[in-house]
Amino acid sequence: ASNTGVVFVFDQSSLRLQAVLCDEGLLTEVRTAAACVYASRLCLGEEKLKKVEKIGIVGGGVQAVWQLRFMAAIVDSRKVVVKTRTKASAEAFIQRMKTSTF
Repeated sequence: ASNTGVVFVFDQSSLRLQAVLCDEGLLTEVRTAAACVYASRLCLGEEKLKKVEKIGIVGGGVQAVWQLRFMAAIVDSRKVVVKTRTKASAEAFIQRMKTSTF
């Protein structure tokens, strides 16, 4: 299952609504993953990011996919540890990432 939602865009001067983006939650998913990467950079710093040996992911849903995609952009390691509620969901996540085009 994916997220649902909309993003409201307002004019900075008049504060009037300019657009409603019905993105089915994509912007929220991407923004959350980007915030995670930004925070990781701030907390660890570039030197420690270079030394990351494994990426840990909790959950195997749509947010986990975006988190892993974005973390893979800032660390060299391609070793991933995933923890989900069931073995089946972990396997589904692994398969999804193996066939991911991003």
